[in-house]
Amino acid sequence: MVLQIPHYKVRKLRPVLDFPADEFGPEAVHEVFDPRKSAKQEKIGWLVVDNTWRSPTGTGKGGTAMYRGCDLAITLGKGRVMTWKQVLCVPIGEKPEYDPWGGIKGGIDFESGHPRQVTLIAKAVLRGWARALFEADLIKIGDTPGKYIFGLDVGLGEWAAREVVDELGDRRVSTGKPRDLGGIPYDEMGITGVASIEALIAMCEYAGVEFHSSKTTMAIQGFGAVGQGFMKGLKEFRVGERPTVTIIADPRFGGVIQCHFIAGGFEPVGTLDLISRNSDLRGYSFATGRLNPGEELFADVDILALASSEPRQIHEDNVGKIRARVILQGANLGVTESAERALWERGKIIVPGFVVNAGASGASYVEYAGGTPEEGLDYAKRVVGHNTRFVLEEAKRTVRDPRSIALEIAKREVWRARPPRHIERAILS
Repeated sequence: MVLQIPHYKVRKLRPVLDFPADEFGPEAVHEVFDPRKSAKQEKIGWLVVDNTWRSPTGTGKGGTAMYRGCDLAITLGKGRVMTWKQVLCVPIGEKPEYDPWGGIKGGIDFESGHPRQVTLIAKAVLRGWARALFEADLIKIGDTPGKYIFGLDVGLGEWAAREVVDELGDRRVSTGKPRDLGGIPYDEMGITGVASIEALIAMCEYAGVEFHSSKTTMAIQGFGAVGQGFMKGLKEFRVGERPTVTIIADPRFGGVIQCHFIAGGFEPVGTLDLISRNSDLRGYSFATGRLNPGEELFADVDILALASSEPRQIHEDNVGKIRARVILQGANLGVTESAERALWERGKIIVPGFVVNAGASGASYVEYAGGTPEEGLDYAKRVVGHNTRFVLEEAKRTVRDPRSIALEIAKREVWRARPPRHIERAILS
């Protein structure tokens, strides 16, 4: 069957009138639309260029999400997270190995079917979206990158990088590519989740929780690329020398499933094998039953690892119910800023997502420079581990919360790179 690629157009939205802006951005928001459809149905998605001051080429990087219900507000929020995250893709205090990128995020309001069944129409929509950005001069081919380098977020996997590369005819337009295209398949490898384990070890040390013990319990919310990456990271430690995963929550794989602690919980190899066969986690040997959706957040466990795409999982109204001592943010926007600070004030150990889940973003630099998947994973683990420890040590030294410290570092680096015209406007105002 030949794919019929839709011909979309791109228009620039207006700041303040169409989207909120502050002193950091967004620099621009581009809306991709289908000119053949009515005003209510024409919107396909957005590219949020949040801030690219730090990039010598004015280039930004950040994954594109593709799922039904993806909207501009979520894409704007993730765009800002990417601006801060790009700063934290380098070990704090060290000289960068690569030219920095800015923060950009893409969003497509269409169900991709990933990971179960990717549809042909989803591939066509993605290709049309990428082609429209190329024709608008936002994605470029050749050795010099354009405004946006494509990447993967919710609803997309390595297949999406392959589609975009094939559509535009240049491997350098995307990161997260399959190995046979010379890429680092960070979703397949679970790099974000694997590297987050380095953050988790540091956080457990700070909290007085024994990471290297099967007596330590862990719940994982969301079992896509990041959640499975947590398991791949735990797999590197021997039985008895890693936390026991007693809860996995994901509606795609059976809901909120509990597993016997005394049976060793969800064993990484067996669990990942079950998922690889597209099976339901209720079929896991020692699964004991189901909880109601959302109850995993308030479970009596030592570690709560968040990897769901749903924003605002923990907020002002439920933050007091969290029982876990360590909260690992493998996903963006899962905890509101006020809830994050409230958790810290209650003695819970939590570090911003743009610090602990920067693994795939860090590996993207390695991929773009021609590095191997193994080099990308090693770099991601080193960056995330180093930066998490730095932020926690500063929190202890200055008696402040980790978010305030990490945000101060990110804002300082971005503001330092602001263009001359922006400085003039700031002085005049």
